[in-house]
Amino acid sequence: DIAYFSGGIMTQHMLAGLRALTAKKLREKGLTHEEIAKLLKVDRTVITHYLAGRIPAKEVVKCAKVVAEKFYPRDAVLFIKTVCDDKDIINTITETLISNNIDVDTAISNECNLCKICIDVCPTSAISVGDNTIHIDKNKCCGCELCQELCPKNAIFLKIIRDSRTELG
Repeated sequence: DIAYFSGGIMTQHMLAGLRALTAKKLREKGLTHEEIAKLLKVDRTVITHYLAGRIPAKEVVKCAKVVAEKFYPRDAVLFIKTVCDDKDIINTITETLISNNIDVDTAISNECNLCKICIDVCPTSAISVGDNTIHIDKNKCCGCELCQELCPKNAIFLKIIRDSRTELG
């Protein structure tokens, strides 16, 4: 039943698994429990439980790792957007688990009419406008290709040149 998945227990569990993986990676980068809690919009004690492996269940974390490591970036992002509707949390999870482990090559053609659809769909806020052209921050891009897919002028070209997500641990 899709209602069970999209708004219920399964969604909460999967989001907790993704948050736990994200918390672990952010802690490895030196962020404090308080900083991680603020980014993931949970209480600091929840972060403590995530980092100690007390919650969520190991099976949930295992499923979240499959999403983060094995799904094609586009599918991972769409899944993350399915279990979470908070843009800031989506950005933090996607950047931490996907963008930081993917390198992309990008190009914008002269066909771009600055409609900014790409900016609206980018889950990591990697796209901006400057000097009357679109810019993609390759360090923030997660390789989901949603910008490329939804560009009405087919002006965005994106190619994943390195994907080391299977090294997430």
